[in-house]
Amino acid sequence: MLGLPIWRHRYFETNGFPFPLVLSCNHSTFPVLISGTFRRKGQRRRDYTVAERRAAIGIDWMRDHELDEAIPPAYTAWIGQRLISRLQKGS
Repeated sequence: MLGLPIWRHRYFETNGFPFPLVLSCNHSTFPVLISGTFRRKGQRRRDYTVAERRAAIGIDWMRDHELDEAIPPAYTAWIGQRLISRLQKGS
Protein backbone atom coordinates (compact mmCIF):
# COMPACT_ATOMS: atom_id res chain seq x y z
CA MET A 1 0.00 0.00 0.00
CA LEU A 2 1.07 3.53 -0.81
CA GLY A 3 4.24 2.42 -2.58
CA LEU A 4 5.95 0.88 0.45
CA PRO A 5 7.74 -2.48 0.01
CA ILE A 6 5.68 -4.01 2.81
CA TRP A 7 2.33 -5.73 3.23
CA ARG A 8 0.53 -3.90 5.97
CA HIS A 9 -3.16 -3.98 5.14
CA ARG A 10 -5.21 -1.42 6.99
CA TYR A 11 -8.72 -0.06 6.93
CA PHE A 12 -9.07 3.63 7.67
CA GLU A 13 -12.01 5.34 9.33
CA THR A 14 -12.80 9.01 9.87
CA ASN A 15 -15.47 10.85 11.75
CA GLY A 16 -16.72 13.04 8.99
CA PHE A 17 -14.95 13.11 5.66
CA PRO A 18 -15.25 10.36 3.06
CA PHE A 19 -12.40 8.64 1.26
CA PRO A 20 -11.78 5.13 -0.06
CA LEU A 21 -11.59 2.77 2.89
CA VAL A 22 -9.70 0.07 1.03
CA LEU A 23 -6.56 0.81 -0.94
CA SER A 24 -5.07 -1.42 -3.58
CA CYS A 25 -2.02 -3.42 -2.68
CA ASN A 26 0.71 -4.84 -4.90
CA HIS A 27 1.48 -8.47 -4.09
CA SER A 28 3.63 -9.14 -7.15
CA THR A 29 6.85 -9.01 -5.14
CA PHE A 30 7.80 -10.49 -1.80
CA PRO A 31 7.58 -7.81 0.92
CA VAL A 32 10.06 -6.72 3.51
CA LEU A 33 8.76 -8.49 6.59
CA ILE A 34 8.43 -6.00 9.41
CA SER A 35 7.28 -8.40 12.11
CA GLY A 36 8.91 -11.56 10.82
CA THR A 37 5.75 -13.57 11.46
CA PHE A 38 4.59 -14.20 7.87
CA ARG A 39 5.81 -16.74 5.37
CA ARG A 40 4.66 -16.69 1.77
CA LYS A 41 3.61 -20.11 0.59
CA GLY A 42 6.39 -21.86 -1.30
CA GLN A 43 9.06 -19.32 -0.40
CA ARG A 44 11.61 -19.18 2.36
CA ARG A 45 11.44 -16.30 4.77
CA ARG A 46 14.39 -13.94 4.75
CA ASP A 47 15.42 -12.32 8.00
CA TYR A 48 15.68 -8.56 7.56
CA THR A 49 17.86 -6.34 9.68
CA VAL A 50 16.28 -3.68 11.88
CA ALA A 51 17.76 -1.04 9.56
CA GLU A 52 16.12 -2.66 6.49
CA ARG A 53 12.77 -2.89 8.25
CA ARG A 54 12.96 0.72 9.45
CA ALA A 55 13.77 1.90 5.91
CA ALA A 56 10.89 -0.14 4.41
CA ILE A 57 8.29 1.32 6.74
CA GLY A 58 9.77 4.84 6.72
CA ILE A 59 10.55 4.99 10.43
CA ASP A 60 14.11 5.41 11.70
CA TRP A 61 13.57 5.96 15.43
CA MET A 62 11.80 2.83 16.68
CA ARG A 63 13.26 -0.20 18.29
CA ASP A 64 12.88 -3.66 16.78
CA HIS A 65 9.73 -4.81 18.59
CA GLU A 66 8.02 -1.41 18.21
CA LEU A 67 8.00 -1.73 14.41
CA ASP A 68 5.54 -4.64 14.63
CA GLU A 69 2.68 -2.33 15.63
CA ALA A 70 3.80 0.88 13.93
CA ILE A 71 1.65 2.85 11.53
CA PRO A 72 3.81 3.91 8.60
CA PRO A 73 4.13 7.71 8.28
CA ALA A 74 3.07 7.34 4.63
CA TYR A 75 -0.36 6.21 5.86
CA THR A 76 -0.76 9.24 8.12
CA ALA A 77 0.34 11.54 5.29
CA TRP A 78 -2.20 9.93 2.93
CA ILE A 79 -5.05 10.53 5.38
CA GLY A 80 -3.83 14.07 6.09
CA GLN A 81 -3.71 14.94 2.40
CA ARG A 82 -7.31 13.83 1.97
CA LEU A 83 -8.39 15.83 5.01
CA ILE A 84 -6.65 18.97 3.74
CA SER A 85 -8.27 18.54 0.32
CA ARG A 86 -11.67 18.08 1.92
CA LEU A 87 -11.25 21.17 4.11
CA GLN A 88 -10.16 23.29 1.16
CA LYS A 89 -13.24 22.24 -0.83
CA GLY A 90 -15.48 23.10 2.11
CA SER A 91 -14.21 26.65 2.50
